Amino acid sequence: MDVNLLKLKLLSAVDKLKHCQPSFQYAVAAIVAGFLLTFISPLYDFFSLNPYHVFNFNLWKLITCSFFEPNLLVLIFEIVVAYQFYHLIEPVWGYAEAFKYAAIVQLITPICIAILGFLSYAAFWYIGLYYDGNLNGLASLAGAVLVAIKQFLPDTVLIPTPMGRIKNNNLPGIAASGAFILWIFGLVRGVVTLQILFGVQIGWTYLRFFQAQHDTNELGDFSEHFAWATLWPRRAQPFAVVFGKVIYRTLTRAGICKRKEYTGFESFVPVDVVFPSTENRDAERRRQKALRDLNERLGGRIKSSPSIQQPATSDVLAPPEVVVVPNQSDSKSDVTLWTATSDETPESSYIENSHD
Repeated sequence: MDVNLLKLKLLSAVDKLKHCQPSFQYAVAAIVAGFLLTFISPLYDFFSLNPYHVFNFNLWKLITCSFFEPNLLVLIFEIVVAYQFYHLIEPVWGYAEAFKYAAIVQLITPICIAILGFLSYAAFWYIGLYYDGNLNGLASLAGAVLVAIKQFLPDTVLIPTPMGRIKNNNLPGIAASGAFILWIFGLVRGVVTLQILFGVQIGWTYLRFFQAQHDTNELGDFSEHFAWATLWPRRAQPFAVVFGKVIYRTLTRAGICKRKEYTGFESFVPVDVVFPSTENRDAERRRQKALRDLNERLGGRIKSSPSIQQPATSDVLAPPEVVVVPNQSDSKSDVTLWTATSDETPESSYIENSHD
């Protein structure tokens, strides 16, 4: 690797660190100081945590072990992920929620690994994890932070490669796989993989079921893009779906999570909706207008005729009465036609038609 390029990257990292918040700077300084103190064996043994310490009730080591990471590669990984946490997640969540998330992951992960180490010792007489599993560092928190980044920016492309694009969706699986590969080559301790896996699981459980959503006043994120299977590569997701169902049922039976019922689109029954056409709407408007005009006319007629006690029940007027009277002056078919209404007499209104 080019030395000048490495110097530029280091200077860029130091410059970013200078512009970070003081709380993050203090945290990085404490982690680096703890890394330097790991070279002093008595101090390292006193502050480090192994699974059997949990059952001996040395619970204060759950706090001190976070600052004593003995591996340089893991330390760099933790600082880079912590920077992303403070840069992306903490401004959105707030300091209190970010600290709560970190505390939950860092306290529960060692307890879970200690229980696993005890079970392995009780069932298979394997003492390697129970007595020699070093639980120091922030590897579990780093795995949980990658889950939070995946939830916050799932489709952000990080590195385009010939085999595909690496997105934030792939970070939890890449971190666990990378730690496992480095353990095979002896570059990191084996318990780091367990720390990352438990950190991913605990972080996802909290975000999925327990984190308060201030915009909806609900708990958890039940969106499909945050399902447990999406934490792993796409080709492994069919197997992850089965394993995720087992984990979910286990958490539900243990009372950690509550079953969430929701209605999917596939459960809706399609119905036919008939929208009124333009002609129907126009006809309805004309009908309403004619009815309103008719009511206004009837109301005006009733007001102008106070002697009428009852309103007319029909808008159809009776035809005028037609009376045919023979003309006595002529023997031919001369007739006199007159029309009469209730207010007129035959003498006052008639029409005379004579045959010439």
